[in-house]
Amino acid sequence: MKLPNFDDHPGILALKQAMGLPRDARVALDLIVKISFSGASDFDEAIISGEGIEIAFEEIMELPDGMFAVNGSRVLVYIRDVSSFFKGEPSLPKYHFMSCSVIADMKARRRFKIRYVVNAEKDGIFRINFMNGGAVRSEKKKLNVCQACLSCLAYGGYSYGQAREERQRIVADFTPAKFFEQYPRSLHRDVPEYDWENAPIDDYTKDFPAVSRQMREGAKWRCQQCVRDFSASKHRRFLHVHHLERKSDNRPEVLKVLCLECHAAQPGHSHMKNLPEFKQFHVLFKR
Repeated sequence: MKLPNFDDHPGILALKQAMGLPRDARVALDLIVKISFSGASDFDEAIISGEGIEIAFEEIMELPDGMFAVNGSRVLVYIRDVSSFFKGEPSLPKYHFMSCSVIADMKARRRFKIRYVVNAEKDGIFRINFMNGGAVRSEKKKLNVCQACLSCLAYGGYSYGQAREERQRIVADFTPAKFFEQYPRSLHRDVPEYDWENAPIDDYTKDFPAVSRQMREGAKWRCQQCVRDFSASKHRRFLHVHHLERKSDNRPEVLKVLCLECHAAQPGHSHMKNLPEFKQFHVLFKR
């Protein structure tokens, strides 16, 4: 019996078009959709290795502009696991940065809502699992961006009306790194200055007692907020030096000389009102 030519089957050709694949591409009928993200604190520079970890579909949200995000960072999506029932290398999938017509079609086919992988690649090179007869071969491959995504944003002037050579040039020049320069990964306006590796320890430095005395002397032993005088030696312990930023930062511009009462009124310092010294302060300086 002669088998039909599935490569020319109308249903297969429609699927290839929806996936952004050429007509002569060979694809597995049970292709599974996976998602990868470059996100991360970096998720703003991504903190997950290229091996990736699985996350639930519900963690991925679609932004008003159509792009994907996880934990406040824009992400990319792509098919990670590729099954092959034919000889030779199967066609590589495209990666997506937004819910384009291809993604919409996959959602309509109920092939989108599965489990996804988190990935830190930003140079266009992604991990692909090639599966054949129960065997899995994992490799890192350079993938091209989805042209439907480019068309949605007219990214780089991309248009289906352009000559094929111009469209191919824009695709070849596209990288996630360039894209995220124009569309920042982080959706947060204010992000931490440091990460967990390079942040200085948030504690008083060994020389802080000397710094504190120098600051109080410079203020002539007066509170810089209520201007109460603490020059009497027995009262100097009620005059503090407050850090406007982290405790380890002793720059004069981020230090303020405050009495105990004014210090306790600062955000995050209400616990000082429970100190024994606070009661003593009010006995001595009751207004």
